Amino acid sequence: GATPEPDAPVSPADESTFRRLWVLGFVCIVVGSVFDFAALAFGAQSIVAPLGSISLVANMIFAQVLHGEKLSKRDLMSTAVIILGCVVAVTFASHKNEICDIEALLGLYSKPRFAFYAATI
Repeated sequence: GATPEPDAPVSPADESTFRRLWVLGFVCIVVGSVFDFAALAFGAQSIVAPLGSISLVANMIFAQVLHGEKLSKRDLMSTAVIILGCVVAVTFASHKNEICDIEALLGLYSKPRFAFYAATI
């Protein structure tokens, strides 16, 4: 149904439905996060991590379908950039699944490109 006005009283049935949907959404977020973490065991992070941004695309679609939000040209262009970024990242990423020990990680952190990366974020 339509979204009630902010000051309008909410019926107990609507509140109960809202709570159930909220809990269901929260459970989906937790389960999805567990699967995202588990996916790292099966593929390189350089491939798995960019695919996580597809959830932004799904959120945009669900917002339109479930909440009736209108999509602007800016929304569509941003979504296209996200999808293009995922395609580029997955296509050109290293497909090796390396496990580094602490010495190797510290060696990577001491390189100038990490300092540049850390300074820019």
